[in-house]
This record gives sequence, C-alpha cells and structure tokens, in this order.
Amino acid sequence: MKKLALAAAALAVAAAPAAAKDLAGVRTLPNELTIYHDKAYSGESYDVRKANSNLELRWDAGSLSLQPGDVWEVCARPMFKECVTVSQSVADAASIGVTGEIKSARLKKKDK
Repeated sequence: MKKLALAAAALAVAAAPAAAKDLAGVRTLPNELTIYHDKAYSGESYDVRKANSNLELRWDAGSLSLQPGDVWEVCARPMFKECVTVSQSVADAASIGVTGEIKSARLKKKDK
C-alpha cells in the first residue's frame, strides 16, 4: 500500500489554479468530500458524508472535490493518522502529496 505524502503547504500554491478551471460540472454537496480515482475529477468516485475512520477504498486517489468553505482531513491510515488538510478541490491529488489510498477522512469543524 502506498502512503500519503504529507505536503499540506503545497495545497495553497499548487492546487488553486487547477481546481478553479477543472471543476466545471462537478457537483459535491456541502459537508461532503468526493474522492475520484482519476485526475481531473473523473473515473470511479466515492462520497464521504461523515467522518469515516476506516475507508475501504481499493484504489489510489487521483482528485478530490469539496464545497468552498469546507475543510477536510484525508488520511493515509485508518483512525485519522497521517493526515493532510484539504480546504479546496484538487484536480491532481499528487500535487498536495496525496499519492496513495485514503484510509480515513473527516470534516473539520468550521469557525463560527
């Protein structure tokens, strides 16, 4: 099993332009994370609607979509271990260090 590389700082720099232009037609609901097998929000997908400490995906994540304002932790290991924080959709998950399977994910609390 590949591990997620932790590169949260790269999210703001690398993902913003790609996320904005490639999201046409992608419909992720508020408080929902959609994990896509392929880059550019394509291929097999899985929706995470609540904290899941043991995802059973059998494929590597290629891209991630979420609603503006949502912040998710996606983790390389079950029980929310080896996580990276994602605050916007990412057309190429590798650009933020997500290079393998996602084993757990949860929505972080929003600031009020």
